[in-house]
Order: sequence, then structure tokens, then C-alpha cells
Amino acid sequence: ICRSIIDTLKDKAEIVYIINPSLTGKDLISSISDDLGIQYAANESKKILINHLNTFLLNRQSRKPVVIIIDDAQTMPMEALEDLRLLSNLETDKEKMLQVVIVGQPELDELLSQSGMRQLKQRIFVNCRLDQLNPNEVESYIDIRLFYAGSNGQLQFTRGAKRAIAKKSQGIPRVINKICDFALTAGYVSDELVIQKKHVKQAMYEMGDTDFKRSIISGGMFNQSRLGNLKFMAATTALCLIAVFATSLWMIN
Repeated sequence: ICRSIIDTLKDKAEIVYIINPSLTGKDLISSISDDLGIQYAANESKKILINHLNTFLLNRQSRKPVVIIIDDAQTMPMEALEDLRLLSNLETDKEKMLQVVIVGQPELDELLSQSGMRQLKQRIFVNCRLDQLNPNEVESYIDIRLFYAGSNGQLQFTRGAKRAIAKKSQGIPRVINKICDFALTAGYVSDELVIQKKHVKQAMYEMGDTDFKRSIISGGMFNQSRLGNLKFMAATTALCLIAVFATSLWMIN
């Protein structure tokens, strides 16, 4: 999600991308200043850092907006979130000088719902939520990730395999990725390029799904020791599916 936003804005805005938000408020402002090329002394206080940032924003020549994108924002300390509110106060009579986008998992909603976050939440004017994918979307998602990973049709998931993945993942891309990775490994071990429902069952077994373990063991379908011994070696050659799943996107003004 964050990379998509950056690609969309790269020619239209000056972007600061924070990928490690588990920082103190002062360190967060320092990181923003570093990305913008603002000079400051090592022992500057938070107040002085904000003053430097304000001066930079007032005097810069470019008219492109400055956009701060913070990923995994659910890990931010309360102090750092509160400092985002302070940054939102940087404005002129005509416009805000910063736009802030925070992206995170569902815990971010809970964090921002706390009483101490009331003033920050009042400044949020866009709130987007990415829901789970439906079964048809899961099928398309798997196909497109295979394409991006380099498959031109030689490696495929059957419809039954995709449907099983949709059901067990509940449409969450990060879980889809993990199941697909294990299923690809199972296919590699059995020397098959078509990933079937049986490979998904093997994947679920390896991932600790007890229901699948019972059905697989009772049916004699799977030699767990063979896959267990080879899966790490196979994983280095099996195609990996990679994606980022963020459930909440907040824009602060």
C-alpha cells in the first residue's frame, strides 16, 4: 500500500517514508528532518527540531506538498503519535505545510480510539480500511502474484487449491502468501508444477492446522517427515509470493 502511494505521488510531492515507527517523538522528528535534508545539532531539543522543520517548510522554493508516510503505525509509542499532532499544527494562513499518512494493522484503530488520542483523531480527515479479499479476489490475487514472480503459466494453482486457500486464509493477503509459500514447497517436493488441493492440505499441516492434520493422517495422504526434512531446502528454489497487507490508512490534516 505504501509503495503504491509513493509511486503515485513521486512526481507530485516530496515524500518522507518512515518504515521503523517504533521511535521516540524526538527521533521521529529527527528522521523526518534527515529525509528532508534539514541540518541540526545532535543535542537539539524536540522544540528546536520542530522550529527547524517549520523554518524549512516556510522557506523552501518547491511548491510540491511534503507528505510523510508512516508504515506499521500501530507500533508507534503514544508520545510519537502525540507529536504527529504537533506536526499537524505547522501551517500558514492558507494551507497546511505537511500531509501525514499513517498505515497500520487493526491495532491502530484501537490505539487511536484511546481517550488520550482524541485531539489527534479529530485531525484525521480521511480514513480508509482494506477488508479481506473475497474468494474471487483471492483467485485473482494468487494469479497476479505468480505473474509478478516470473511465472508465465508453467506454474499454476488449480481452482480447488485457490478456493481452499481463500477459505483457510479468510481473505487476508499476508496469510494467503504464507499458505501459498508452503503449498509451492509441497509441489516442489512432489515434483509437480500444478498446485492442487492436496498441496494446500500439506501446507496447512506444516503450518499447524489441527483439522487438516486429522484428515491428512487418517487418509494416509501425506508423509510429514519427507516434507519436513526437505521444505527448507526447497523453499530456496520455490517461487515466493510477496505482498504487503495494511488494514488501515489514515491521513492527518
